[in-house]
Amino acid sequence: QNITAEKKVEERYQRELGYLRRTDENDLVAKGHYNLTRNEVLAYCTKNDCFLGIEPGTSYDDALGMLVGLAYDENERRQTADRLDRGRLIESYQHGQLQHNLVYRRARRGDLPIWISMNIHTYMSPETGDLECFTYAYDNTEKIQSDEIMGRIADEEFDYIGLIFAEADQFEFIKKSPEILFPDVRQRTAYSKCCAYVRKNFVNEDECGPFDAAVDLKNILAGLETANKYVSTYRRTENSELYCKQLDYIWLDKTEKIILVVRTDVTTAFRRDRLQLAHIEAARLEAERANEAKSTFLASMSHDLRTPLNGVIGFTGLALREEDPAKKQEYLKKIDSSGKLLLDLVNDTLELSCVESGKAVLEPETVMPGKLIPAVVTALRPSAELKGVKLVESYRDPQDVPLWCDKLKVQKIALNLISNAIKYTPAGGSVSVSVSRGVGQTQDCGWTLRVEDNGIGISEAFMERMFEPFTQEKRSESVKTPGTGLGLAIVKRYVDLMGGKIDVTSRLHEGTRWAVSLPICEAVDGEIKKQETEVVLRSLAGKRVLLCEDNEMNTEIASMLLKEKGI
Repeated sequence: QNITAEKKVEERYQRELGYLRRTDENDLVAKGHYNLTRNEVLAYCTKNDCFLGIEPGTSYDDALGMLVGLAYDENERRQTADRLDRGRLIESYQHGQLQHNLVYRRARRGDLPIWISMNIHTYMSPETGDLECFTYAYDNTEKIQSDEIMGRIADEEFDYIGLIFAEADQFEFIKKSPEILFPDVRQRTAYSKCCAYVRKNFVNEDECGPFDAAVDLKNILAGLETANKYVSTYRRTENSELYCKQLDYIWLDKTEKIILVVRTDVTTAFRRDRLQLAHIEAARLEAERANEAKSTFLASMSHDLRTPLNGVIGFTGLALREEDPAKKQEYLKKIDSSGKLLLDLVNDTLELSCVESGKAVLEPETVMPGKLIPAVVTALRPSAELKGVKLVESYRDPQDVPLWCDKLKVQKIALNLISNAIKYTPAGGSVSVSVSRGVGQTQDCGWTLRVEDNGIGISEAFMERMFEPFTQEKRSESVKTPGTGLGLAIVKRYVDLMGGKIDVTSRLHEGTRWAVSLPICEAVDGEIKKQETEVVLRSLAGKRVLLCEDNEMNTEIASMLLKEKGI
């Protein structure tokens, strides 16, 4: 009889038994030997007792139940039970399938699951004729997790990973995102054809130069010869959106000139850099505008300071040489007028500078309505009467309800607007001042001051820049009207500081109407002193005073003023 086949089966069976006893790889976590015909575990060994507690003599079906219970989820439990089913293994052997492989996850409490790769070999026992199987379970967690992590990184971070075969001018995708349609993965295509496809479909004409330089094989090879790594970027357009792509080239096999290429989308960084550059450019332009404005401010201030200063110096020189007492007195009056204008200019400049530098802050207080706008009108009424201008007041709200506001800043706004109206209204004209409360033009701005005149008006051209410092409209009607050109600039900045709104309508030779809306409200539980403390000025005649002053001229002036009081 020819018994070669039986002997070979016996030899394979014995080799499997020997391998079962000897094998002890580092990643082997469990191995077992089972009699499928008799439904019995013959041997089982594990490196970690937490996996299974299977003992020899246990039925195969019970051991399979314990193994299935360790699977990570329901799908993997069904797959494991089906693949290792005893009847299924016997049937597969009868059809000539002697080996099986199974990959599944085992759950671990408080940790990620581990990946198990199991090999199953089935043999007919030469001694008993029973069908037996051998199983080897390996821990492939590290490899599978690394592959999964790298795959996810590739999917999230890279557009594609590919190979360039420089000698053959061919390209092949290893991995690519679903958005890339041509060519298919693992399909070698002419490298020049791939570049032409991208250029035709995604690159605009003005972007072709940088793109061609980025993908040119000569440039890539030259860059790799220098540093073993070459990086280039180019821009492309997709769905009318501009994107920036980065190509990283490294040698995979320098001898065969095979290059690994990875394309990454760096649009976010590209847009962030462009935005940052735009901010830097905007800051530079703003700094230049600020310097220009500062230069203009200094030039204007110097010019306006020089005008009254020339008056002071010029008329002082004339007064010193003049012998006629009447003319000398006239010169002194002009010196006094120029000095007051110079003082107003310096005070307004300091006030505007305080607002511009952010040092001006609101200092609200409780104030009676009669001490707010009516007090300003009372102070300006003599100058209106002196010029022959009628000054009309209208207050619709009760004057005994206290208000909560920054008294000095509100009065400064009213003072500038009313004094300007008087200044630019000819004799015989009128200026009306009214205050009302109600729904304002902006949120919380229900208190409105209106100043209206029938004076010379403002031109449309000047209205566009009337709030700029040191700006005055040069017209024949106003050539002899003194001013610093800072009043409206201060008004606008105070209104903005208080969160209000200012509107103006004007027509040449017909008049101007100002409306200032401010968030002024009634004082809540404010302590109001309706009778202000009377200030009594006692005589200081005969008293001795210590005067501390570091300027000799100021000392002389102060001493003369004090001596006039008998000090």
